[in-house]
Amino acid sequence: MIYGRKEEKDSTYKYNLLKQSLEEQMAADGKDMDDETFALMKSQAEIDKIRQEESADFMQAQSDLKIGLEGVRKALGVLRDYYASDDAFVQQSAMPEQHVKASSAGTSIIGSRGGGE
Repeated sequence: MIYGRKEEKDSTYKYNLLKQSLEEQMAADGKDMDDETFALMKSQAEIDKIRQEESADFMQAQSDLKIGLEGVRKALGVLRDYYASDDAFVQQSAMPEQHVKASSAGTSIIGSRGGGE
């Protein structure tokens, strides 16, 4: 199909309008994308900062826990050594002699009051 001059001008005009509209839309979308990209970068920076803080806290806690664990291991070693010896379970002195009832203890009190006879 062969176009005339008027049809060519109309199609060129429509093409230019469409092109201009698309360029404006792309510019607006680009601005929105720039805003979104900035927001994402800002969020990522905040997340990175939080991760660094948590990492520092973890490293300090890990160091403290390692020191505590070493202390527990030493205490377990001391307890194992202590209870491995033969005298470990003897925690009291020797048994006292068998108790023997005194035969004269009660008679002196009863006799002095005048009772019993």
